Amino acid sequence: MINYRTNLAVAIAVALSVVGVISSGCGDDDDHGQTCPNPSQTLCGIDECVDLQTDPEHCGDCERVCDPDQTCVGGQCFSPSLPPLLPPKELHGLHVGGDYQLRWEDPNDDESHYLLERRADTENDYTTLAELDPDTTEYLDQAFSPGAGYHYRLRATRGTDQSAPVTLDSALPLWTYIRIVDYDGVWGGEGSPADELTKLIDSHLTWGLELYGADENMTLVLLGDAYGDGGSIYAAVESGADTTLIHQPELQMDVISTYEDFFDWVVLNHPGQRYVIDYWGHGGGVSLPEGTLGYDDTSGGDGLTPADVATVLGYLTNLTGRQVDLFYLCTCLNGMFENAYEWRHVIRWFVAGETTVGCAVNPLQVLKGHEDMTTQDLAQATVDGFEEWANQGFNVVYSAVNTRHATAMGDLLDQLGQALITYTELGNTERDIVINVAANTQSAGDPLYASYDLAYLDLYDFCDDLTGAVDAPDIDAVCADIMTLLDGQLVLSFVRTDPGDFDEAYGLSIYHPNTRFHQTWPGMPAYYQSHALSQDTHWDDYLLTLYP
Repeated sequence: MINYRTNLAVAIAVALSVVGVISSGCGDDDDHGQTCPNPSQTLCGIDECVDLQTDPEHCGDCERVCDPDQTCVGGQCFSPSLPPLLPPKELHGLHVGGDYQLRWEDPNDDESHYLLERRADTENDYTTLAELDPDTTEYLDQAFSPGAGYHYRLRATRGTDQSAPVTLDSALPLWTYIRIVDYDGVWGGEGSPADELTKLIDSHLTWGLELYGADENMTLVLLGDAYGDGGSIYAAVESGADTTLIHQPELQMDVISTYEDFFDWVVLNHPGQRYVIDYWGHGGGVSLPEGTLGYDDTSGGDGLTPADVATVLGYLTNLTGRQVDLFYLCTCLNGMFENAYEWRHVIRWFVAGETTVGCAVNPLQVLKGHEDMTTQDLAQATVDGFEEWANQGFNVVYSAVNTRHATAMGDLLDQLGQALITYTELGNTERDIVINVAANTQSAGDPLYASYDLAYLDLYDFCDDLTGAVDAPDIDAVCADIMTLLDGQLVLSFVRTDPGDFDEAYGLSIYHPNTRFHQTWPGMPAYYQSHALSQDTHWDDYLLTLYP
C-alpha cells in the first residue's frame, strides 16, 4: 500500500535539498516542477495539496477561507444554516425628471448587500454602479442618460454567495396599457359599417387613449372591433411618436388567435415592464355555453369561455415572461370566483363587476400621472374610484381580486362542497334548509330580471347565511375560513355604489342555482362542469346533489 503522506514528505525533502527554497504559490505546477500526485488537487504554499472545489480553508483559491459555519461547494463558500439567497423581486424602473428610479422587492433577510451593475447599449460589459445596504429596495440613478439605453443588473450578495441576477432595460416603459374593445353585439348598429368604425376610433382612440396621452413611462395600445362587419383596428399612442393606426379586416373576437396575433404585435413593437389589459364588452358570467367574454355577432354570437380567456392571457404571459399585472373588465357578471380560479396562474390582479356593469372608472384614469404606484395600489384605487358614484342610481358592485389566494379558496370550497353533500344527504329537511339559504342569499344579478344571472350568489353572504341556518360544525368552520380569506385577502377591496340594491354583496360571486323566481328553474348546465373549479373540487358535485 502506498503511504501518501510518507511519499509526499520524501518528495518535499528531496525537492528542498535540491533547490533549497520553494516559494509559496497556488498552482498544479510551480517554477521548480513540483506537482500534486492527485490531478484534482492544487498545490498551495510549499507543501499543501488541496481540492479547491471542496476545501473550506482554500475555497476556489488558495487564499480564500470560508467562515466557520460555511462549507465549500464547487469552489464557493456556502452557509448551510442560512437559506439560499433569492433574486430581487419585481425589479422595475421609471423616469423621474432626468433621472431613472429603480425599485424592487427584497425577498431576503440576511443578505450583506445588493450589487447593482449597469452597461450602455454600446458597451459589452457591466460595470458596478453601486453596492447597496441590505434591505435596500430602490436606487436613483442620477447619472442617467436616456440616449445611452442602459441595461441594469441586480443581485443579492452574502459573502461570496450571490443570488441569480435580474435585469432591466431602461428603454422599456414601465407600463404597456392594453385596451381591448369588442363592440360586436354590444353597442352600435345605428350607422353604416364605416360609421361604426369611426365611432370606435373616436370613442376609444381620439377621446380615449389620445386624450390621456402616453409618456416615457407608459405606452397605450388598442385592439378594437367595430360593431358589425366594418373592420377592426390596432392602434398605439407612444411617447415622442405619432399615433399608430393600423386598419385590420373584420376580426372575430371569440377566436383565441385574434388575441394571440395582437399580442405578438404588442410585444414586438410596444413592450413594457408591466402589462394592464382593460377589456370592454359583454360579459355573461360562467354558466353560459357560448362563453363569458368576446361575444361576436358576426360569427354566430359565440364568445370566449373562462378557459379560453386563460389561454389568451397565458399566451401574453409566455411572451413576456411574467403574469399579466392587472386584468380590468368593463363587462357584466365577471366578478366570480370561478374566473379567479381559472385565471390564477396568468394574472396577478383582476378588477371586475360582481353585478351588471357600469364602467364608470377604468385603470387608465387612475394610473395617468401616478405611474409609480404598485399594481396592488392600482387595483385598489380603481375600485375606490367607484365610491363617487355611490347613491347616484349607479347600481354595481366592483372588487379588486388577488389571485394569489385563489388556490387556497379552491381548497376551502372543496371542503365546503363535501360537507354540504354530507349534510344534504341526511334528509329532505336538511336539503330544504340549504335550498332556502340559496334562495335568500344576495344575488349578483339585476333583481328586476329572472334569468341565468340570478344563479350568481355572493359567496361571502352565502357562507354567512349558512352559518346561521345549519346545525353542522364542519360547515360552520369552513365557512368561517372562507369569510376570513375573502375579507381583505382574496378580495382586497370592494365598492357597492348603491347599497340599497346589493347591501349583502361583498365583491365576489359563485354559481349556485336557486328558486328565488318561479320563472327560473334550478339546474346546472353540463358546460359548467368543464371549469377548472369543477374539475378540481367537489363544488359541482354538491350542486348536482342539491338539484339532482
